[in-house]
Amino acid sequence: MSIQVKKIELNDEGLRKLMATVSEGNKYHVRVGVPSRVMHRKKKGEKKSASLVEIAFTHEFGNARKKIPERSFLRLGLERGKNRIIKVIGQEITKVLHDGVITFYKKGVEKSLERIGLQAQSEVKAVFKDNNWPKNAPSTYARKLLKGIMNYVHARSEKQREIALTGTVRPLIDTGQLVQSITSEVVKNV
Repeated sequence: MSIQVKKIELNDEGLRKLMATVSEGNKYHVRVGVPSRVMHRKKKGEKKSASLVEIAFTHEFGNARKKIPERSFLRLGLERGKNRIIKVIGQEITKVLHDGVITFYKKGVEKSLERIGLQAQSEVKAVFKDNNWPKNAPSTYARKLLKGIMNYVHARSEKQREIALTGTVRPLIDTGQLVQSITSEVVKNV
């Protein structure tokens, strides 16, 4: 009995490209929340306006001195949506494996992170519609209800009337600027 040994060659080019893509992905991260560059919100009659970042921070963690309870929209949104976010991450990894590392390299990393960020952003915004946050203080509720009634009177459509009465008394919803300011962005690590 004789044993023949044949030459075996290992082509590791694909592995090298995969490692380069993973390395490229480590150069970036995704931010979700209210960016510091967003505008200030000024109420009528106020001299100083609070930035939306300050408002977001106050609601995310509460403010005992001002008797504002914690209403975590960011942490709650990410926690509630983590399975859907993980699903998007899995889809993006599958794209790398299916499309091949070469087509994914560099631009693909950023695009995948953008899609993951958009999913996380969507999950955070969804919390504003469905939550169990502490109710507004009676004075806040009355102010928001009065504002809603005034908006209802001046509404031009049935949809505007519906929004005027239902949206204004919910916690964290006043002008809608906070929820609209929630974004995601891909940032290169320094």
